[in-house]
Amino acid sequence: MVISVINSTTLHRIPVVSALDAHDDFESFSKRIGESLENSGFVLISDHSLPSHTLDECLSLFKTFFSRSDSEKAQYHQPGLAGARGYTPFGIETAQGESVPDLKEFWHVGRELPIGHRFKSMMPMNVWVNDLPEFKQTLLATYQAFEQLGALLLRGIAHYLHLPADWFDAAVCDGNSILRILHYPPIVSPTQLSPALIST
Repeated sequence: MVISVINSTTLHRIPVVSALDAHDDFESFSKRIGESLENSGFVLISDHSLPSHTLDECLSLFKTFFSRSDSEKAQYHQPGLAGARGYTPFGIETAQGESVPDLKEFWHVGRELPIGHRFKSMMPMNVWVNDLPEFKQTLLATYQAFEQLGALLLRGIAHYLHLPADWFDAAVCDGNSILRILHYPPIVSPTQLSPALIST
């Protein structure tokens, strides 16, 4: 088993690339992203276009949601979808190759497709918490903001690979990307953990 860890030493070696450079100096932006991904597989993005108020609203909504009782949250679980949309309860998802479930619960939201779209039958419908005001609007705004930032990064990567800047556009257009909101509840007692997890 290979375990990859980003410690403080490694973190300092990962370049911080300003998203503003995509407009001011695209050549440098592309080069720094490409080299960072080539060397470490990671890149840190600053000055991104993600609206802080949207992120704050999203986090606030999920602090409220995840604080609800298990029975309340369970009504948003979609059995048979492998967590593709909506809520996945604590202790269900298990990493590939592992036998012990992860200590998290999470929510997945994907793309909203119009009626009649060619991918409509292939993508599960999103699940919404109707009694939380602005839930749908905030999640879709967050999803779209991340998608726009991702498109910018892909253009930088394409340029670094000596491809047309829009080379990835067709591949990701209307793709089944997922925004995942994770929550790791506090472990208040070692008895909550399985012996297998403690031994690792």
